[in-house]
Amino acid sequence: PPQPESPRSWMRSVTGIAAASLLLLLMPILATLLSTAPPPGGIVIDGKFRDWEGMHGFTDPRGDQGANPDVDLLSYKVHVADGVLLLYANVSGLLFSARGGGGDSLYAFVDEDGDAATGFQVRGIGAERAVEFYGWDRALAGTAVWVYEASRAGTASDDWRSFDLGGTATAEAGVSQLEARADVGPRFAEDRVRVLFATMDASGNGDAADGVVGPATRAHSVRQESIAGARVSGPPAP
Repeated sequence: PPQPESPRSWMRSVTGIAAASLLLLLMPILATLLSTAPPPGGIVIDGKFRDWEGMHGFTDPRGDQGANPDVDLLSYKVHVADGVLLLYANVSGLLFSARGGGGDSLYAFVDEDGDAATGFQVRGIGAERAVEFYGWDRALAGTAVWVYEASRAGTASDDWRSFDLGGTATAEAGVSQLEARADVGPRFAEDRVRVLFATMDASGNGDAADGVVGPATRAHSVRQESIAGARVSGPPAP
């Protein structure tokens, strides 16, 4: 005679149906988690630089830093997307060659709120952040994000000691080019942010961009003052 079905068999059947139903419900969530989100602004920081082609940029005269072509700034670009600051720069020589010893540095002084009366005073802007890229032996060695500390330095200062290390940046370099992604602070305003690029080697040779630029207005204000006193060099080479 037929035997009654075991309660265990019935429980296995119910469990299997429940698991299948749960999987169907979770599939959209799993697909979202496993999918790769597009990079901010469509720019991947990978050292290939193709993503910057066709993007609006600015040029700096070749040879205006004659002592060291490795810190002779040629062009630069700024782009903002998804709350991230994207930066590009190019020099006429070999980036981070450090041919004179020590290390070479590239800076992006970021006036996040567009207010020249607040932050670190450099060539007519007030920078809330300074993003530094440094290296030697033709290789990027590291990045540093310096954040203006108003509680200690006051509303504005031209003393580099008014900065503290903080924030993050990701960068890749190749031959003469660099691209980077940096986070931004609470004062950041996309329609007012301005960026000043500058280079410096260990001997004090440097090239500050002739223009202070922003991604929204594409403004290009020319100033010629030196910034040599603001910062001499990046962290020393080992």
